[in-house]
Amino acid sequence: MRHIKEDLYRYDRAERLMPQVMTTAEVPRSAVAMFLAECTLRTFDSGTAHGDVFDALWRAAIRVEQAEGIGRIHLSFLAEAVSLSGLKPDAAVKTPSGMERFNLATAEWESGAPMGEDYLSASEAESFLRIQGMDFDGLQAEVLSHDTRNQLVLQHVRYLQLHLSTPRPLRSWEVLRTVLAED
Repeated sequence: MRHIKEDLYRYDRAERLMPQVMTTAEVPRSAVAMFLAECTLRTFDSGTAHGDVFDALWRAAIRVEQAEGIGRIHLSFLAEAVSLSGLKPDAAVKTPSGMERFNLATAEWESGAPMGEDYLSASEAESFLRIQGMDFDGLQAEVLSHDTRNQLVLQHVRYLQLHLSTPRPLRSWEVLRTVLAED
């Protein structure tokens, strides 16, 4: 282990603290794990310590291995990562009068029709804002269709990347979406 700065270290090897029998044996679990890994690597700066986000990722990895239902673990992690990164929108959950879209780049309601990936319609924004700060159990209890869940995942990835890095597609997303469509 080599100390880089502050709470940031670089490791020359890693040992598993938890056997990942189910994660490596079942395709859906592996797909969730790969998505979480790629999302984290492409979104969070590797030169900056993100201790709280790492802890959330560790909890997600435990859920991937142990939980019966895995279809929302990635969404739960993303919603938690938004909050832990200090990016939880301060916007009203209900659409304010005269506003028709939510800007992911500014985290604010705006007038005018949604245009492009950085804007959500009023109904999409209400779903996005409603789950902010929700814990895993709360998110599990939410009634969400596969399409709504998928939209929320992509919206959270876009939101995090707009604020922390550069928006770019995740190759593991198509695999995960396909695998979980059968779930």
